[in-house]
Amino acid sequence: VPRVCQILLVSAVALHLGLVAFNNLTDYGSNLPFVTHVLAMDTTFELNQARWRALHHPFFAHAFYVTIILWEMAAAGLCAAGAARLWMQR
Repeated sequence: VPRVCQILLVSAVALHLGLVAFNNLTDYGSNLPFVTHVLAMDTTFELNQARWRALHHPFFAHAFYVTIILWEMAAAGLCAAGAARLWMQR
């Protein structure tokens, strides 16, 4: 029973990450404004000493967003491979 629970949990994580990556790929524009907003640091207070590192150029927003999607896809693939390996070793 514990092995089956492990397999189901890792499979569920793989499915979730796969769906998130799929959503980000098919609806690219929905989360891009959020990534742009975070990188621009436009809601931090005026005297924040860390504002110098804000990234305003659209290239950086797209680069970060694509990197996030690639990490989601890699994590989904690794979790799916792990679930398959757990299934084979059960």
